[in-house]
Amino acid sequence: MIEYRLLDPPDVPGVLPLVLEFEAAIANPVIQIDPAAFVQNWTRFLEIDVGFVILASDDGRPVGGLSAYLVPNDLNGSAVAQETWWFVKPEYRGRGVGDALLELFERYARSRGALRVSMGVILHLTPVADLLTTRGYTPFETIFYKWLG
Repeated sequence: MIEYRLLDPPDVPGVLPLVLEFEAAIANPVIQIDPAAFVQNWTRFLEIDVGFVILASDDGRPVGGLSAYLVPNDLNGSAVAQETWWFVKPEYRGRGVGDALLELFERYARSRGALRVSMGVILHLTPVADLLTTRGYTPFETIFYKWLG
C-alpha cells in the first residue's frame, strides 16, 4: 500500500536515491545533482520552512516524491508554490501515485496560503503534461536554460 507523508529535515538523506534516479532518467546536462548539496539544502529549507517535500513510499521504500518552495510573487505579493522536483519510479506510473502527489501538493500549498502553484514539465514528457491539463493546469510560459558552468 502506498503511503504519503511530508518529510522532516532528518528524512532528507533517505530520498536522495530517488532524486538521483530522477537525474539519471532525465539524462540532461541542465539537471546535475550534487548529492551533498541536495541533502544540505533541503534539510535547511525544511528547517526554515520555505519549502516542503512530499514522499510516496511502498513498504518503506521511496517510490515517488514532489518538492516545492513557497515564495511570495514579487509582482503582487501573493504566495506561489513552485514545484522543483516531481518524480515517480517507472514501475509505479499509471497507478495514481503522480496524481496523489499532485493532489497533496495542491492541498498543502493551499493550506500554507498559496493562491497559485507552478509546475515545470520537461518538454518530451507528454504524459505529465496531459495529467496536469486534466487537473486544470494551463501552459503559461516556456523556460529556456543555458549551462554557464
